[in-house]
Amino acid sequence: MPVSSYEVIPEILNFIVNIRPSTILDVGVGFGKYGVLLRESLEIVDERYDKQEWRTIIEGVEAFRNYRNPLHEYCYDKVYYADIFSIIDNLKNYDLIMLIDVIEHFQKDKGFKLINALLKHCNKALLISTPLFPASQEAVFGNEYEIHRSRWKIVDFVDYDFNFRIVGRGKKSQLLVAIFPSKYQLHNTIRHHTGDLWFHDSPVKYLTIAAHIPHRQLTGGLKSFLNSLKWLRERGHKIIVFGDQGDKKNLLPSWSDLTPDKVLFLDKKFSTVINSSVCDIVLTVWWEQLPQLAKTDVPVVYWEKGHQWLFGDDLTLLPDFRVRQWMEFCYHQPCHIATVSDFASRALHARFGVSAAVVPEGVDTTIYIPATEVANRRTILLMGNPSVWFKGFDTALCTLDLLWKKGYRFRVKWICQVKPEVIDAPFPIDYIVNPPQKTIPEHIRHADIFLFCSWYESFALPPLEAMACGVPVIATDCGGIRAYAVNEQNALLVDPGDHEQLAEKISLLLYDDALRESLRKAGRQTALQFDRRKTIAILERYLSHIARC
Repeated sequence: MPVSSYEVIPEILNFIVNIRPSTILDVGVGFGKYGVLLRESLEIVDERYDKQEWRTIIEGVEAFRNYRNPLHEYCYDKVYYADIFSIIDNLKNYDLIMLIDVIEHFQKDKGFKLINALLKHCNKALLISTPLFPASQEAVFGNEYEIHRSRWKIVDFVDYDFNFRIVGRGKKSQLLVAIFPSKYQLHNTIRHHTGDLWFHDSPVKYLTIAAHIPHRQLTGGLKSFLNSLKWLRERGHKIIVFGDQGDKKNLLPSWSDLTPDKVLFLDKKFSTVINSSVCDIVLTVWWEQLPQLAKTDVPVVYWEKGHQWLFGDDLTLLPDFRVRQWMEFCYHQPCHIATVSDFASRALHARFGVSAAVVPEGVDTTIYIPATEVANRRTILLMGNPSVWFKGFDTALCTLDLLWKKGYRFRVKWICQVKPEVIDAPFPIDYIVNPPQKTIPEHIRHADIFLFCSWYESFALPPLEAMACGVPVIATDCGGIRAYAVNEQNALLVDPGDHEQLAEKISLLLYDDALRESLRKAGRQTALQFDRRKTIAILERYLSHIARC
């Protein structure tokens, strides 16, 4: 019978030992490996050698009866030999349910149906392990349940409260996901706003907006936030920036061209200064400041731009980790919450029960414009911070290396905050490190292909900027990009991490002039739909609505 990855075993056992389940259901028992490992980790380690002394109830489900063997009888209290869907409604509840190398054997729609059904019988966690790149596999020993029918990605789990780990490297990597039964149901969802009233054609109220500046680092979230403040000021709103960062001389980063009406350097007790005598509304983009900001007597809007913790990244798999608890506290402050995409809104709802308004990102299509002359120089552009793992630059480099080995020739330009350490790249790379922001559109428009390889994103602004510049986009289907990108219409999208598919799309686009032209035109039209004058009007109406309430 097929066997599962051994590299993920320590992570799985560590998770299980830490959540201390009293009852476990192992779906897809196979020959019984996890029965043995669980008994050793939960019983034998505490010197309970006699089966009569074992305290943890472990049951299993195995659809293929021919896998039955003595390990099943010894390690499991009970094994159901049946299709999981035929018995699931009659199962009891378990502290932990395990789907180890199982979910890839279902079509996606049936896999989601299984997850949702199992969560109804789950007290603490549903633990899923699945190959990040499942190999082609047909029936084994006449067992149709062994067929690989789907590939699962991080973004597939956005509608659940989950944490994840990627274990291993390359094609043998495993995606380990812990889903926690959500306590937020529709009837008790926390509502931070009422309906879509800000879209009505009511007069815009000109506001004094106090904007919290969380740091001065060059990140996509802060860049788009400062641009939005600049555009709001151009429309007649007064902008006050405040924070406790900086050197008491420069609160704003040097790379920003925002000129606020006032700058306030404050300690963390913002509420003593930021109040109704100073402003009409407070706007922030960092969740950790919400407890302090919520003490003010003016409405506070948190505009969620997305971060690793929102998508279950950079955490332990454990549900009681201190960052999760702190996030829960912050997101439940009496503030109004908006976000940049439906994808991010779904994540907020699943994790915190928050119903967030969607106020999308925008691009200045008067600055991000196509080149006057288009010439295929076979230049591929990368853009972003190489030190942020989920941006997928390792995938991008593997993709380009594969292309080069296949005989394709091209140049790479990389706009980045810090120069990456790329060892022995066979293709030429021009590093453009921390260029002035005003020069970035020029760099983009002279590329022939924009390559974007993130594992997940709340919105993904750089590909939209490339579209505005008339540059064809090849990107991973990283969640938030779906706000504007449609595969084979205005971009070419592939699964995150799949460097072979990315290489195939690039090889196609390098030499297909008609396809490049089609994507170039469609991309520009898409960017015009997200022109900053349209998106800033949405933000403006939203803030005006909140300030009037």
